[in-house]
Amino acid sequence: MALSECFDGWYEANMRPWVEDHAHMDESLRRRWSGQNVDLNARIPSDLIMAAAEVDSAISPAITPHITMTGLPACLDAVEPLAHAVFTAGWRPVASPGPTRAELADVIKSTLRDLV
Repeated sequence: MALSECFDGWYEANMRPWVEDHAHMDESLRRRWSGQNVDLNARIPSDLIMAAAEVDSAISPAITPHITMTGLPACLDAVEPLAHAVFTAGWRPVASPGPTRAELADVIKSTLRDLV
């Protein structure tokens, strides 16, 4: 077997799941940032599965292998129905307010000063 075939197999088994997981999460974030609700007809994305642990602690044990990447994204599959139930009940994570426009401007100004 050629080295490229070995790499392809490794990539498909070990990297593609992460790429697909993050693409799904990114698309869900895009939808939520545009004001849409969580799509309860689709698989709950990883970020929301992990957020739902705030409500259902039975989700928590599955989080560590995901965030440490010692397990593939599928390590959240067993707890996705628990997260789905949390969101079906109406819970939503509180969005971080983030920095204000003025705070962002200050960060940019200080960074530009440091570059000069």
